[in-house]
Amino acid sequence: MSVIDYREARELGRKEYRACVSSGRNPYLLVLDTILLFFETVGEEDLGLVDIPIDRIVGTKTNGRTNAFAANFMPLLDEICEFAGKWASLADAHLEEGIHEPIIAYEFMNKFFVSEGNKRVSVMKYFNAAAIPGRVKRIIPKQQSTEKSRIYFDFLDFYKLTGVNFIWFSRPGKFKALLNIMNEESHVWTTEERTDFSSAYYRFRKNFKALGGDRLPGTTGDAFLAYLTIYDIEGIHSGSDAALRERIEKSWSELAVSSIPEPIELDLDPSGKNTQGFFSKILPSKKSEALKVLYVYENSPEASAWTYAHEEGRKKTEEYFNGKISSRFAVNVSPERFESVIREEMDIGANVVLAASSELLPACLKAAAEYPDVKFLNCSVYSPHPTIRSYSGRTYEVKFLEGIIAGAMTRTHIIGYIANYPIYGEPAAINAFAKGAAMTDPYAQVILQWRSCNNGNAMNKIISCGADMIAGSDMTAHDPQISHGLYKIDNGTYKRICGWKIDWGEFYIRIIREIFDRAWKSRPDRENPKAVNYWWGLSANIFDIDYTQEIPPDTLRLISILRDDIISGRVAFFDKEDLSPESIIKMDALAENVTGTIPDISELTADAQKLAKVQGIRPEMREGKA
Repeated sequence: MSVIDYREARELGRKEYRACVSSGRNPYLLVLDTILLFFETVGEEDLGLVDIPIDRIVGTKTNGRTNAFAANFMPLLDEICEFAGKWASLADAHLEEGIHEPIIAYEFMNKFFVSEGNKRVSVMKYFNAAAIPGRVKRIIPKQQSTEKSRIYFDFLDFYKLTGVNFIWFSRPGKFKALLNIMNEESHVWTTEERTDFSSAYYRFRKNFKALGGDRLPGTTGDAFLAYLTIYDIEGIHSGSDAALRERIEKSWSELAVSSIPEPIELDLDPSGKNTQGFFSKILPSKKSEALKVLYVYENSPEASAWTYAHEEGRKKTEEYFNGKISSRFAVNVSPERFESVIREEMDIGANVVLAASSELLPACLKAAAEYPDVKFLNCSVYSPHPTIRSYSGRTYEVKFLEGIIAGAMTRTHIIGYIANYPIYGEPAAINAFAKGAAMTDPYAQVILQWRSCNNGNAMNKIISCGADMIAGSDMTAHDPQISHGLYKIDNGTYKRICGWKIDWGEFYIRIIREIFDRAWKSRPDRENPKAVNYWWGLSANIFDIDYTQEIPPDTLRLISILRDDIISGRVAFFDKEDLSPESIIKMDALAENVTGTIPDISELTADAQKLAKVQGIRPEMREGKA
């Protein structure tokens, strides 16, 4: 039997050899000594006896015996030779009692190169073993700014805590994201925890590959992390393989985009979605089945200006469609309660779910996998999930105009700015405000404080710096507070100057109009999924600036001109006309005339940390979204 195994293994090797030659690749094993000629190293570390993932063994330490194996570690030498006999004997030993003698290997960039035991590795690869014991020395490269180097040094931090070497990712930040999602950011894993994780990962990998996972870009680790953003790891251990495959199938499009750097399709302009004129003439007929729309709020309209604005939008939308939709809303819905609320609403036939909070994004994602025929939207920025759609506004456009006004009206050249959370889009809003202030006051300095930090009263700190203007998180409400809008500080009193207003009803009308017109593709493409994000600005007539009579007439005229220029696309907010929308969303540096920093996640309040793990501007903040 072992002779037959060698013959089959050799044929696999010859097939790999021919494929490599025809594509111009090296047909033999990689040689670490050759690779190291091109790298600067800083030392070695003895890892001792470890289980080496068989699929991460890619070559040999030296040139010896290299030509005896193809690039896939399958043998190439004739079956009538001493080498073939030893290989066959090892195959017999593996089948009878297993191969237990450790190999000797070197690890470099989490790839392994054999110094002693090439034939043992070849046999274990032939029989599709998961791992082989080995005594390993790690060669540590000099840290660089390349993506591969960043991934590897992320891995080193991960390995110190977990001892896990079999999972790999295609982009930086994902090792930290895995620890975050498992709530294991600083805990050193026990042998039992490592074994449980290994069991879950390899069971996922087996079923993922059985469904064609190898055809997707990226690594199995990418897909595994994406899966864990939807389902708990405990569910992999329990139940049948059939149940696990069903969950993988439901989340397939999420797994497919997990390694794509830019899986998002930004809808920047609602052109053609206008609710006036043509669309107003083709409202659904009375015979059309009414859409059942559920609005999910994390707070109540009475307690939250944000929720109040969305609730006003819901009322306007229902009035506009005049019986063609029926809507309900649920208040005080936490991420933990979201699943039970959705389950109840599915029983009465909800077709569309609009979750008006970024913190509900993970819960929304899980529900979308469970109810594939329901259209889910989440109010968030730059969400890379094809199974839901996100929606938000280009608030930096209005903040730029607000900065123009602040710069024109300040007398001390010091303007305060209280930001909410270090999430997508927030630095762009701060910088646009600062840029606007500098246009009307070249000496303007913006003093930045964060409401979401554990560092005392942000407003008092700004006032102590001598600010005579202060801007806050602009949310038009039925009960405005000082923190909403731009205010002038005069002898200890606060006079509201402007802010920005939101008409969520206009947004919801256009989206539901799109559903009625059958312009909404119900499910993402399996092989090439894209996440649709609505990111509309002033041109959408949904967001706008809200004036008071305190603004000087000359400044009002300037604002009117600039507003028109923004709508027509003639304004370069950040001194770079070619700055992409994606770069604006992910902006994580502050303008020169801003005094302050973007906080680390450890500086945030507990509630703010939850949001940062979903939408944080820094990759290390986010929970599986890097």
